[in-house]
Amino acid sequence: MQFKLSFCSVLSYNLDMKKMTIQEKEILVNLDKEGILAYALGMNDFVTHLTEQNLLLRRIIFSDKSEKMQIAEIKQLFNEMETIADLSTEAELKDHLQGDSEEQPKTKTKKKNLAKKKKKQESAFNNLPEEIVIHDLEDFVCPECGGKLVQLKPKEYVEIELEFVKVKKIRHIIRQYHCPLCSKDNDTLKLISPAQPPRLISGSVATPSLVANVISNKFALGIPLYRQAKGVPITRQNMSYWALNVTEFYLEALYNRMHEDLVNQDVIHMDETTLTVLENKQEKRSKSYMWVAQSGKYEENQIGLAYYCKTRKHENVQTILGESFKGAVHSDGYKAYRGNDFENIACMAHVRRKFYEA
Repeated sequence: MQFKLSFCSVLSYNLDMKKMTIQEKEILVNLDKEGILAYALGMNDFVTHLTEQNLLLRRIIFSDKSEKMQIAEIKQLFNEMETIADLSTEAELKDHLQGDSEEQPKTKTKKKNLAKKKKKQESAFNNLPEEIVIHDLEDFVCPECGGKLVQLKPKEYVEIELEFVKVKKIRHIIRQYHCPLCSKDNDTLKLISPAQPPRLISGSVATPSLVANVISNKFALGIPLYRQAKGVPITRQNMSYWALNVTEFYLEALYNRMHEDLVNQDVIHMDETTLTVLENKQEKRSKSYMWVAQSGKYEENQIGLAYYCKTRKHENVQTILGESFKGAVHSDGYKAYRGNDFENIACMAHVRRKFYEA
């Protein structure tokens, strides 16, 4: 109805303008050169004004009224790993991912079942190209008594290495030795093995390149875990466990250091936006907020961090920035950024909108 009234008004205006054009012909004939130039400039401004009004009306009538995403589109965006990890119990994850742990089973039955699970897990990687890495000693002499070492059956474990889009299996062979002299004196088997490289997750086939690719594809490229699982014989539960484990033991320390450097800068840009989070299965939706803080354009260290908060309370700003921050915050007109120890700088993008509408 509103659009119909607007269209009728424009049509009526055009008809009236035609009548006035006939009447103005007599006036235009009597105008001199300067008068005609002034009249042309005035009409040009008038046409520009009508063009701006037309663009504004078209934006109001035809543009999107809301920028909200559908629940189905955002449901897998942030909590997919937690949801998938909940599908498996902690015991199942330990049995599946830490099958080659050094901890010995208490009974023969458990040891046998664990060996079956480990064999079944490794069989999934049989089709991958294999690289063998042998870990050996440099000197085959006992460091304590100087006796000659005797080689035993080596230990083995498997890791999955990712090289760009190439996936290969790396089999590590750790050669083990024992010293007959030390074993004879102590009545125990004296084992000596070479030093092993540290593993990203104890007892897991995951390597830094593999986990980095999973996290990058998930959060940077938006590729769901079920699609990533189609390329390699790795389950979504494994990927979820790796991402959560690495985040807790490695990335959290990096995140805290970046936050420390961010709050020591002079200018920080901040904004918050709504986020729908399915925290409880009984609730259809839970409205939360994602607060984003980014370093200024001319800061030496460019940092951008996101903070998840359940509410939009004013104390969230103090929690994120801390009491020691005394710089300037570039933000919109939200009251949470006012009345603090730091200086609040107005956002010119918000001011520009009002000039554009005017």
